[in-house]
Amino acid sequence: MTSTLPAAVLWDLDGTIVESEDAWRVAADEILARDGLVMSPALAEALIGSNMDVAAHQLAAAGVQLPESLIVTELIDRVTRLQGEEAPPWRAGAVDMLAELVGAGVPLALVTMSYRTMAETIVGQLPGGTFRVIVAGDDVEQGKPHPEAYLVAAAALGVDPGDCVVFEDSLPGLTAAVAAGATAVAMAGPHPLTVPGVAAYWDSFVGRTIADILSIERKTR
Repeated sequence: MTSTLPAAVLWDLDGTIVESEDAWRVAADEILARDGLVMSPALAEALIGSNMDVAAHQLAAAGVQLPESLIVTELIDRVTRLQGEEAPPWRAGAVDMLAELVGAGVPLALVTMSYRTMAETIVGQLPGGTFRVIVAGDDVEQGKPHPEAYLVAAAALGVDPGDCVVFEDSLPGLTAAVAAGATAVAMAGPHPLTVPGVAAYWDSFVGRTIADILSIERKTR
């Protein structure tokens, strides 16, 4: 346990702040169905937390008859439509945790494989200034599980990634966070996660406070 707040907290978006994985699944199902295809368990697993290019490649490999660039466009359009039909489905307790960190003066960055236009739509529903930095999937050359996005976010905030805490809900995201040298916290979801180097596993943000972040055994250099 440490009494020192992290230099920054870096947040994944889909599945961590918003319960949006269902929208991505519906969008992928719609794209598959147009070519008479159905989602397999293996494909569903592969799509979780993937960057857009990887997701498009996986869908093309499954038989979707579109160029991968158009699959990306279709995914974005369909998820944007689905998310625009109602208010963001915030993960329980996430908005409260964000507000507490902002109130304590801890810099926050959003690190997502969703494209910037989609990320900014969601962030626009939060109080202004919640995130000082957004790193989106179309901002980096290599998506998660590569650590580039987390390294870029830490550099933009002017902090060492080793002094940051990351909240993530997917295997690619946690792998990226650990590879970046950050202290990674896995947020439980419908799929069990076991990633070497993860510092803590939380089942929810409900009832969590900054004290719980201080209780995490953080990486030391």
